Amino acid sequence: MMFEDFFSLSLIIPAYNEAERLPPTLAHCVAYLSQQPYQWEIIVVDDGSSDATLAVVEPYKQAYPENVRTVNYGCNKGKGYAIGQGILSATQAYCLLYDADGAVPIEDVERFFPALRENPEVIVIGSRNVSAPDIARTVKWYRKIIGRSFNRLLGGVTPGIIDTQCGFKLLPTVKAKHLANLQQEQGFAFDVEYLHLALKSGWQVVECAVNWHDVAGSKVHLIKDSWRMFLSVQRIARRSAKGDYTTG
Repeated sequence: MMFEDFFSLSLIIPAYNEAERLPPTLAHCVAYLSQQPYQWEIIVVDDGSSDATLAVVEPYKQAYPENVRTVNYGCNKGKGYAIGQGILSATQAYCLLYDADGAVPIEDVERFFPALRENPEVIVIGSRNVSAPDIARTVKWYRKIIGRSFNRLLGGVTPGIIDTQCGFKLLPTVKAKHLANLQQEQGFAFDVEYLHLALKSGWQVVECAVNWHDVAGSKVHLIKDSWRMFLSVQRIARRSAKGDYTTG
């Protein structure tokens, strides 16, 4: 059976104070998904925003009540926690993790389809470090340096993966929920934790080139969050070595 026979999509967007960047992203995603032959939903997870993030989603919820909804738990707990809550509420066959800034165009999900045709159970992740002739990218120079340095640090935790932090990842929902239930990292390192656990479980993870453009307004503090990421990776490695994760 081809994956197209059962493909449906839960688009999960974590949002913390994204009232400015979220509307064009939502408009683009809704316009694209509403033209697709498969079932879809958009889940915006509000991570304790103090701005009008929830309000800017309302027109889309009213226009597409069967497709657009929000998850709100009232306080800021981190991007990883928001992603986990979105996954646990997903109802479709696949979860696409997607950043509120829309740095990767939603259409690039179609770049993942060849891998799914070969193995519908594969986890496919977008990569800014995999080359392709038809890819366009604008990435600030300092992000390239920090990203490459961080990925070298991860060698023993996510072997074979060269870009763990691109915010564009497609997972079978059953596997995504399994990972969300094991998740202990609530911040930006959740990607590393998910990928480490997937590899440890023997699941296939494929990197795929995607388009990327930097969008102003990132919540990532390059120095502070890089240090936090370093500490998170150490925690993940220690938990794994001690057998604190249950995988399979």
